[in-house]
Amino acid sequence: MPVVLRLCHVFSLFVASLPGLAFGQDTPVPNVDALAPAYPSPVARLWLAHMLFARGIADQDGLTVMAAAHLAAAVPQVPGPPLTKVTEGIAAQVEIGSGAAGPISVTDMLATARDLAKGDDTALTLIDRAEEAGANGRTDIAVSYNAKLAPDQTDIWTLPLYGGAYTEIAVIGDGGGNLDLRIIDDQGQEVCRESAPQDIAFCAFVPAVNGHFKVLVKNPGRAQNAYLLLTN
Repeated sequence: MPVVLRLCHVFSLFVASLPGLAFGQDTPVPNVDALAPAYPSPVARLWLAHMLFARGIADQDGLTVMAAAHLAAAVPQVPGPPLTKVTEGIAAQVEIGSGAAGPISVTDMLATARDLAKGDDTALTLIDRAEEAGANGRTDIAVSYNAKLAPDQTDIWTLPLYGGAYTEIAVIGDGGGNLDLRIIDDQGQEVCRESAPQDIAFCAFVPAVNGHFKVLVKNPGRAQNAYLLLTN
């Protein structure tokens, strides 16, 4: 064997012996097309609306709450087709409250905005206009699922997704605790994780190929949480 070929052969054997660099070794990667373009959908707008509402309540700012209601009013929600869902974990004792009936509605957002804007005729007029614009400007639809989750439990939804289709998934809780969101593909690889200390979470991605994804919603808090699972 010529010297050059022998050296190449020895080098290839050396590289193949290194951990994680062996030729032919399959490294699992998430079922995500990282180069696919994103097309924000109504789910993103609803997520943003609830984030704005929470900020408006924290700041006691009626105009921020009005902006949240305006965003949410323009996105109707329709019940989605049946999905498989299992709940894991032993429910912990509820220590604080029993949870609200569900995420705040657009009507209640607007009512809250009006309460915060009392005495400000300009703000009240803007809120009225926002309500009218939202009701008349509905063009997009979000698919929604209702669920309740006890403390220390996790709902696992199975969601079939198409390769190449931009996907948005959000969790909107009742405002009384914390919810964490994880998405795992059918090879067990994590696609997305959102574990901020609130019950509003959002993930967006494009599957590379068709697959059944697991959407995990965990309640690490101390109160039951009635939430919406939203997708486009």
